Amino acid sequence: MDYFELREKLINEKASVKDLPMFKNMDRKGHEAFMYIDKKDFKNVDNLGKELKKIRGKFHVSSFDGLETDPKEVELYGDMKALQQIAKKFKNLGKVFPARSVN
Repeated sequence: MDYFELREKLINEKASVKDLPMFKNMDRKGHEAFMYIDKKDFKNVDNLGKELKKIRGKFHVSSFDGLETDPKEVELYGDMKALQQIAKKFKNLGKVFPARSVN
């Protein structure tokens, strides 16, 4: 295998936000809270996935801003307790917001 074949293979194997087991596209109803994680709080999608797998509780990634392999920001929805654990894990993170009630 030459250099160009190897480079193409590595480029195609980048992790995507959509590949994360906790990704549920646009699922925003019926959850206690939501939060955002900015790109400066995680190096890449693989590191984000590893950190989120350590958290116990009900939560999921609902959407992302930017490229799916290099998002600028991800949006999470779930239980207040689980999202507060995530906020503690990512030090630069803002706060957890209560979900808007849908009537």
